[in-house]
Amino acid sequence: MTIVLLGYTGLIGKSILAKLVKDTSLNIICVGRNRKKKPYTNPQVKYERWDFVNFSETNLTFLKKAKVIINCVGKTNNSSNSLEKINVTFVKKLIEYININKFKVRLIHLSSVAVYGGGTNYFRKKKIILENSPIKQSSLYSKSKYRADLLIKSVVKNNLNKKFSYTILRISNAYSKDMRSNLFKYLILTLKIRIWIRYSKDTYFNFIGIEDVA
Repeated sequence: MTIVLLGYTGLIGKSILAKLVKDTSLNIICVGRNRKKKPYTNPQVKYERWDFVNFSETNLTFLKKAKVIINCVGKTNNSSNSLEKINVTFVKKLIEYININKFKVRLIHLSSVAVYGGGTNYFRKKKIILENSPIKQSSLYSKSKYRADLLIKSVVKNNLNKKFSYTILRISNAYSKDMRSNLFKYLILTLKIRIWIRYSKDTYFNFIGIEDVA
């Protein structure tokens, strides 16, 4: 089976790749903005360059081989242009490309728990968030992630491609043991005493280990 991993150089992408290479039955195509980083050189792993903007047919032949596409590409800052370009427009074009070509593929998309409102609604409260919990977008980031979620869901909802299926993972902010900064030490402390961390004026994070995400 061939898996295309979009955004393999990021924190989450690297961890997912480390899990995938352990299964020798998989063929893995790693896609990034450049191919300078090649963490694995075994024959089952190949590397492709893509700017995630140009959807030219000649540049995307690797997508035709995919049975699973894992999308780890995303922006977290609150620049409206950047969020729109990567979190929404890229996903929209990717789905359109899949539908036009009628690919039989499963898309695994990394969304965010921020679509449920996060700390803005639940600060200093214990809250179990379920898939059907109320959507409470509170920032440009959460709005961009939710819009992408709706675009993906619409393919199945509107029966646009019967060969398409998806998994949307609404994860919290991921951390890794490789993070050695003072922020990481502070993070460990906050996890022990179970409090939210205020990241910006409208975003709170509750952290999850990268191994659990992968």
